[in-house]
Amino acid sequence: MVICTRFSVVKMQEAGLIERWKTVRWRPSGSCGGTGPSSSSQSLTLVDLGGIFGVVGVMSSIAVLFLAAECFVFRLIAKKSVKGARINGGSNIYQMHQMQRE
Repeated sequence: MVICTRFSVVKMQEAGLIERWKTVRWRPSGSCGGTGPSSSSQSLTLVDLGGIFGVVGVMSSIAVLFLAAECFVFRLIAKKSVKGARINGGSNIYQMHQMQRE
């Protein structure tokens, strides 16, 4: 495939096709075609960008909800492990760590 592509490019170059495309498609450097800034172009406003702000707001709200749920579940699990440690004879952090390892 690569050899075939290279051969095709060489054949186009020998036929002068690439040079012809350059003159037709690419303007000389420094020229912009003589068109200045268009008076019909308008700058973007907040109303134009409202959709993306809505999407970001909704996604941020969902992220905050997930964070709150995760914190709630973490605290619930932590309370259960503290209760278990107290039932087994103390609230020592070392004992809780040993219980979690088992």
